[in-house]
Amino acid sequence: MNKLLLFSILLFSSYTFSMENEKSVEIITLNPALWEEYKNLRLYALTDEPLAFGMSEKDDMIKPNDHWYHLLYAAQQEKDVWKLFAQIDGQLVGTVGAVRMWHDQEYMKHIVTIVGLYVLPEFRKKGIGTLLMKKLIDKLKKDSTIGQVILLVTETQKTAINLYEKIGFNVTGIIPRGIKFDEQYYDTFMMRLFGKVS
Repeated sequence: MNKLLLFSILLFSSYTFSMENEKSVEIITLNPALWEEYKNLRLYALTDEPLAFGMSEKDDMIKPNDHWYHLLYAAQQEKDVWKLFAQIDGQLVGTVGAVRMWHDQEYMKHIVTIVGLYVLPEFRKKGIGTLLMKKLIDKLKKDSTIGQVILLVTETQKTAINLYEKIGFNVTGIIPRGIKFDEQYYDTFMMRLFGKVS
């Protein structure tokens, strides 16, 4: 078989596989009435990847149920909070969010921080994290009030760091000993999305 034809067949197969995967994964916002599904995913994420987040499962366990409802409600407004979920056959398999932490500060309210990227272990390495990030960034780019998108990531999260770099984030600073877990300190990288945001 001719090499060019073989390459074309392989390229087409790969493209079709990607398209099939993307169709089976829905990126959605979640109705606030389904807050418990979000809470369960979040608590699982905090136990599964404790170094990936700046808080512990205990921190989120004590939050009242209306906290989860109001967070999803705020995310529907897409003003200071954004929250997206990956869903396959009705099951939440991943999430990512963004928050305008300084929404009430005139000189810093243009900065949005991406938070809480997580994909269930059995659904990793399928492009879901990348899809979540791209969809979120697309939403943020439509908001003319956003001038800067940043995130914090623990040094141990190599896969996440690689993903962020592939979609245009660069490390702009380090917070030495930014996370303390089991009496051990880990550095935290601050990353910034380069290029025009809005």
